[in-house]
Amino acid sequence: MHRTDAEKIYRGQLTKFQKFEIPRNKLTDENMGLKIECYEITKNKANNLLGEVELPLKTVLEKAASPSQTQRIISINKNGLLVGNILLLSVDKITRYSFLNYIYSGTEISVIAAVDFSNSNKDQNDKESYHYTGDPHHENQYAEALRRILGILQYYDNDNKIPLYGFGAKLEPYHELVSHCFACNGDFFDPEMNGIEEVVEQYKQCVKKIKFHGPTVISEVIKVAAMICDSEDITQDNQKYSILLIFTDGTINDHENTNEFLEEAKALPISIIIVGIGDGEFTKMYK
Repeated sequence: MHRTDAEKIYRGQLTKFQKFEIPRNKLTDENMGLKIECYEITKNKANNLLGEVELPLKTVLEKAASPSQTQRIISINKNGLLVGNILLLSVDKITRYSFLNYIYSGTEISVIAAVDFSNSNKDQNDKESYHYTGDPHHENQYAEALRRILGILQYYDNDNKIPLYGFGAKLEPYHELVSHCFACNGDFFDPEMNGIEEVVEQYKQCVKKIKFHGPTVISEVIKVAAMICDSEDITQDNQKYSILLIFTDGTINDHENTNEFLEEAKALPISIIIVGIGDGEFTKMYK
């Protein structure tokens, strides 16, 4: 079942509904039946059924493809009486390829990593901090997560050069302004590290120089990763796919902007993975 709300209500009982998407796995085949119900939500939030119609998905697709506006109309009935019409503006079938589809086709894989340096992690000199740097014999949770996860993905990365970004911190020399996306090596135009060891070592050097701050904003990192992905020269013979790993300790503070950039990134060959550090609150991430 899928529900969509009205986008705009015009005079004369004309309503435009919001565009929506339904995953293909919910639509088993084109012969399956669809039931469309139109409701009016009253002031007391009660649902008043205005009308309904049942028809095969195949019919909906055929009507939507017709150049004739008359043919793109679906009649809505209630108790056997015509009560209104739905005009199909567009119905598109969109194919989105998975990570494995790209792997099997010989696509070059690039990994991008971003680390949360916001103050919810606690100061790096605090023994309870996920970024604690005071124990030379044991790596902290962020360093350990970087090493373990990149240790797996390195076998898929084409050149093993991994851009390393940070967010949520104030930087040298004055520690005045908060940056929500900075290169951990200080070179925004060349943030790549050569392999896991260099990534972990650069992280350890970076964490000693910055000042943790906040809020926890990941939309800028997603924006930069999407720009990198979009700038690639991708052809049928030169296919590339990016994986953005965001290491963070919990809830983000920019849900609206993050959702906006995630929506834009849907059309790009990129996967965005949130790596949770510690036992913080991650339930809102599922949304």
